[in-house]
Amino acid sequence: MVLIFPGITAYFLGYIERGVDTPSVETLINIANALFVGVDWLVQDSLDINATATEQSDFESMEILKAIQPMSKKQRQYVLSCIKALKDFHK
Repeated sequence: MVLIFPGITAYFLGYIERGVDTPSVETLINIANALFVGVDWLVQDSLDINATATEQSDFESMEILKAIQPMSKKQRQYVLSCIKALKDFHK
């Protein structure tokens, strides 16, 4: 039995990846910690694609977060300043 993450075997991880089994919250947190990401990042692809207007707005926010996640702090600050400038421009 090979443990991939604390308390998670390769078999169980495969079941999770294929949607055959669902991990507990504790297991999900362990996987996120081992990958150095947030739990939200792990589950972001489970968003409902047939979203209402509010959900669509949330989806767009998630897309923005996903796009800036790999950026450096300086790059994220630049993006934020651009957003603020656009917001002020369209008042």
